[in-house]
Amino acid sequence: MTATVRIRVEGTGATQEDIRQLRLWLEADPELREVTERIGREPRPVDNAMGVWDDLLLHLAQRATGAVMVLLLRSVYNHLRNRPRRDLRVTVEMAGNLRVTVEGDRTYSRGELAEKARLAAEAIDPEAGPGSAPGPGSGPRPGPGSGPAE
Repeated sequence: MTATVRIRVEGTGATQEDIRQLRLWLEADPELREVTERIGREPRPVDNAMGVWDDLLLHLAQRATGAVMVLLLRSVYNHLRNRPRRDLRVTVEMAGNLRVTVEGDRTYSRGELAEKARLAAEAIDPEAGPGSAPGPGSGPRPGPGSGPAE
């Protein structure tokens, strides 16, 4: 069984290139790649703009939901922190009932990212309960130069 996560890049001046760069970043993340079946795209109309933009669709293994959400949110956060423009935000939508937004111009603690991941894991699998996602100190730590997710 898989879970699908929709990822939307937003912000003043956000472009298709920003979406492409995020996809490349996520595809290159070795830990995320281990638990991702595939990353696809889905077009969406853009308000007040001509054309269509893509949202990313991450197809995840249901069995790894809590840990995967920690990996995904930290990877998205590190990507945003390493971009020259930090006015972007990335919204991760899952299970049709939860939206988690990570802002590039904000500093998040490990605990804040872990809490976002816990809420996301519960939205995907409500029966898993509060212990289904790793706690604040668990999961991979960002590498050198990857931003202050501490």
